[in-house]
Amino acid sequence: MLKQLLLFIQLFIAAVCLAQNRNDIVIDEMMLDPTPQVGLPNSKWIELRNTSNSIINLGGWRIGNTAGVMSGSMPAFNLQPDSCVVICTATAASELAVFGNVISVNSFPSLDNTDGKIFLKTPNGRTVHAIEFNNSWYQNAVKSDGGWTLEMIDVKNPCSGSSNWKASSDKKGGTPGKINSVNAMNSDNTPPRLLRGFATDEFNVTIVFDEPLDSLKASMVNNYSISNGGTVVSVVAIPPFFNRVSLRVSNAFQSNKVYVITASGVSDCSGNTISN
Repeated sequence: MLKQLLLFIQLFIAAVCLAQNRNDIVIDEMMLDPTPQVGLPNSKWIELRNTSNSIINLGGWRIGNTAGVMSGSMPAFNLQPDSCVVICTATAASELAVFGNVISVNSFPSLDNTDGKIFLKTPNGRTVHAIEFNNSWYQNAVKSDGGWTLEMIDVKNPCSGSSNWKASSDKKGGTPGKINSVNAMNSDNTPPRLLRGFATDEFNVTIVFDEPLDSLKASMVNNYSISNGGTVVSVVAIPPFFNRVSLRVSNAFQSNKVYVITASGVSDCSGNTISN
């Protein structure tokens, strides 16, 4: 009986420690501009949702902003599957606690009202989710002026950017602690598009896609080719958004020569793949 109990404890601990894969935890709601108040506290906050099937301990996790400023570490907190928790300052925690689970962190990073970047990192520095937002995501000119949260529409499709976010439709101005008011299926069935590229020096070029990529497939050398004698020798998918890829070539680029970069076999987070 004791051996069985110990085994159960070990398995439970393993389950809690699992799931630090990309998008296992997502930022699914953000209060970026709380004034003028509609029905929620006058504080900025973000909400995290566990999209995995495992319990995830958020102890040691941190959030960061556009400038790369990181919050203090989160305390130990077991976030259950398909559950959420609000992250905020210590002064805002008591007011927000009436809506559900709350974690306060030291040095809560400044969040821009109209545009910016937010990312979520594990204790070992791995980026689990990152977003780059702007005011157009509200899809509502009045609500973008303040008092309303931005809500993710489909938490199973976290990489689609503006097409998967809109202003809350809840009369309070947001839905901390519960399912988002705009929650719906919003599947991504479109492969990523290669938008542009620019040389960073004579051997390196950065290419930009229209959405985040599967970082493993994006890092495969054989998925890229360059015309006019360019040979790709190494590839790095650039965190935290993974919509940019750095390519290094074997021979230096020449001035006044046109190069065409082709990507194939590269997928987005939903598994849609660029084909030839």
